[in-house]
Amino acid sequence: MFLSLNGHIELIVLMTNVEHISVLRPSYWDYSKLVTSNRPTYQIRKEEKIAHFVSSFISKNLYQKTQFNTPMNLNAEVLKGLYGKDYKKDIIDPLVKCGYLRVNDRYSAGNFSKSYNLKLTGYTPTTEVKLVDSLFIHKVRTIAKRRTQYILKHYPESQAVYHTLLHTTIDYNACLQHLNTKFNTKFFKTLYLHLLGRFGKANTKELLRLCYKANTIKGESKKAIRSQIKRRFELDQTDLNNMLDYAKSFATYKSYIWHLKNWKQLSEADIDNKPDFIFFTSDKSKRLYHNATSTPKEIRRFLKVDGNPLVEIDASNSQWFLLVALLKKHKEEKVQHILYNHTREQITRGTGGETTQPEQQPRPLHLMLNPFSKELHKLEAYLEQGYFRKAMTEAFSKEVGRSVEEGEVKGLLIKRILFEDPSKGYLNNEPIVKVFKSIFPTLYKAITELKKGGLDYQSYGYLPKDSYKALAVELQKMESSIFIRSVHKRLEGVLRLSIHDALLVQEKDAKQVLNALQVTAKDKWAINLKATLSRLEK
Repeated sequence: MFLSLNGHIELIVLMTNVEHISVLRPSYWDYSKLVTSNRPTYQIRKEEKIAHFVSSFISKNLYQKTQFNTPMNLNAEVLKGLYGKDYKKDIIDPLVKCGYLRVNDRYSAGNFSKSYNLKLTGYTPTTEVKLVDSLFIHKVRTIAKRRTQYILKHYPESQAVYHTLLHTTIDYNACLQHLNTKFNTKFFKTLYLHLLGRFGKANTKELLRLCYKANTIKGESKKAIRSQIKRRFELDQTDLNNMLDYAKSFATYKSYIWHLKNWKQLSEADIDNKPDFIFFTSDKSKRLYHNATSTPKEIRRFLKVDGNPLVEIDASNSQWFLLVALLKKHKEEKVQHILYNHTREQITRGTGGETTQPEQQPRPLHLMLNPFSKELHKLEAYLEQGYFRKAMTEAFSKEVGRSVEEGEVKGLLIKRILFEDPSKGYLNNEPIVKVFKSIFPTLYKAITELKKGGLDYQSYGYLPKDSYKALAVELQKMESSIFIRSVHKRLEGVLRLSIHDALLVQEKDAKQVLNALQVTAKDKWAINLKATLSRLEK
């Protein structure tokens, strides 16, 4: 519930009537064996703390569409505040001892103390369990609401998104039917019965586990597991490929159902309890993360705000537009720096004073070269004409000798050119790198220099070896300055959900939002951002 007081919006926290928290547990994990206590109440509380800790990894990786064993960096004080001063003895040590958790004690960066990851491989079947310890539930709810209050207070522009979440519902039955049809769940059931008849229950379970694992690892290990599956279950190459495709599809389906159930809970909660089902946070890039940011598009199309369907306003190639703005900014800084040194040297000589050596000219010097300016102008023109992705796709298809979809090239450009560690030796042999360097050789050098210390990576908590990661954060920060912070001033009263480089709004507000985004991008970063509208039709 919101209350306006002296021009400020504050969150009024009410006591919840929600008596449990639903969390996810790997189906074959048994937490009762990890805890011993003479008091049943303490036994339950310790088990539920472990369950909540593990579920936080699974939930985050589901939201971010990453593997369940992806590391998570955590601060000791945060863990202590949520789970108590004995969190290491009660949670970390038992999970490590039984082989469920890995701890990287050497990790330390910024405000993070250690890095943790679950020892899971591939898609892991999970079971939904309910936490019922009232004291622990109250602490979890209180901390979550405190975090939300902090964001709403320090990022006023987030209030519109949060308020929209309170008014968002989902057409659950229609969405479930759509997903069942899209993923052909009837076939999954038929296939499972066939596998049971052919291999038996235990071997079917092992076959599926190996298929999930083979879908999530790379290199020689992947080849070894594929060979193991073929030999053990006597599958030919076609059957093996089909099984891997079916396992991948089913894992995707299960993750979609998880998102759908979360939206169902939010939709059905009364207004006072809706905050208990809202996932709402931010990070160093100033992006907002909430229920809608990682919701698959197949589910977003069934969302409604105040009962009205939504349209999506998306900025095409936003991070490439922002890269242009960032490079222009750095170029201007280098020019000013060199002119300053040159002028100071001339003044020193003209006054008869002792000649001093000018400050070392800043790198990269290629920013001062004519090819850099031409290539930067060419990239900007390609983006404004909507030709960039097409040009890269045509060149990439020619390089690899096959027809390639634009979506594949889009992902490779982001992954390999913008966000990959430039020190990786294999990059020079990557087809997408060869293509980009052939069209924009000087720009590629400039991007590499940015990733090799050209940005203030220490302010983001990175060590020198991870300096390349600062470029991603810098571009995301620029992106959020448009889609979250600056556009907020032009959209007063408009209900909207931000999804990084897109906004979900009601159709009646679409024209206003389109105009606001383009004006904001021009004013803030001097770029002609290309925003398009698409209807999330069922």
